[in-house]
Amino acid sequence: MLDCTVKANPAPMYTWDHLKEKNSSSVLKSSALSLGNYTCTATNTLGRDSKVFIVKDGCPILLSPLDVVVEYGASFSVNCSYSATHQFGLSWDGFDDTVEESEEIFRFVDKVTDWETNLTCYMSSNETQCSQDLPITIYKTPDSVFISTVNHRGPMTEGQQYELQCDVYNVAPVQNLTVKWYKGQTLLHQTNFTDTTETPVNETVTLLIRPDRADDGAQYWCEAELDLGAEGPQPHPTNSSNPLSIAVYYKPKHSNSTETIIQDDKVMLDCTVKANPAPTYTWDHLKEKNSSSVLKSSALSLGNYTCTATNTLGRDSKVFIVKDGCPILLSPLDVVVEYGASFSVNCSYSATHQFGLSWDGFDGTVEESEE
Repeated sequence: MLDCTVKANPAPMYTWDHLKEKNSSSVLKSSALSLGNYTCTATNTLGRDSKVFIVKDGCPILLSPLDVVVEYGASFSVNCSYSATHQFGLSWDGFDDTVEESEEIFRFVDKVTDWETNLTCYMSSNETQCSQDLPITIYKTPDSVFISTVNHRGPMTEGQQYELQCDVYNVAPVQNLTVKWYKGQTLLHQTNFTDTTETPVNETVTLLIRPDRADDGAQYWCEAELDLGAEGPQPHPTNSSNPLSIAVYYKPKHSNSTETIIQDDKVMLDCTVKANPAPTYTWDHLKEKNSSSVLKSSALSLGNYTCTATNTLGRDSKVFIVKDGCPILLSPLDVVVEYGASFSVNCSYSATHQFGLSWDGFDGTVEESEE
């Protein structure tokens, strides 16, 4: 378009010189005009301003495809034609200098082995010459992708910072490369590159992590991806490292520091806690030393028992308060009865010495009986 639109207040009027017919529009289609110069003048009550548009003939060369994305060592083909109505000579720069008097010429490149491969189609006649370059992107997937830790070996410690490194070897073009970091299937981070080098390079990227106990056994890995646009291969070529499994050392930590236990054959004092390395257990207030993480409440006297879980990173204690339970036994345990109907229930106890039993809701009689 020839766009003469300009801001002015009051709004301007537009006039065009060198048009066959008068036109007051601010915009003209170039395809509707002959080659040459066209002067547009915008005028309002405060003044006028002119602009000259120079319309030239475009190069009618058509390339198919418009651009090429090809893997190093692979082949490609391209067709060059023109949309003009009279005959031109066409030739490819990058091959021989032969000029073919034809409306189209086809070229097949059997194997791309030059990183600086260029192709230009030329159109020429006695009066006109123009050319069209074929954009060519040559790519190479990495030879390998490798993940490692930087200046560290062995298990990691919870809360400490560590550096992971991803090495990508022999990849091109680097400006189309994205390196992605994963933990399991979760994407953590990605890095893009602005280097315009077109030949294969090696790239190294790093990632800082601060693992916690939930990361013990987690697998980290990195992936190199080449995004070569709409003309490139789909899905994008990728190359991944082997997973790096990490071990995380962390100290014991109980979910709560105290727990009340009602003494019973089925109730345990459970001090078991997750830690890496696995913890050892000690108990205070026991008559005999015991390294188990679990004790039967029925084997203990009433009172407080402190359990301490210890590994190389630290220790954590938990206090169990053992209390006597109420020995009453009801049979049945609950009753469903229709209004106005009768029911019966038995109350007894499991203790070894004599208690007095009574029912609240009847008289206040206390019976010295086991039920």
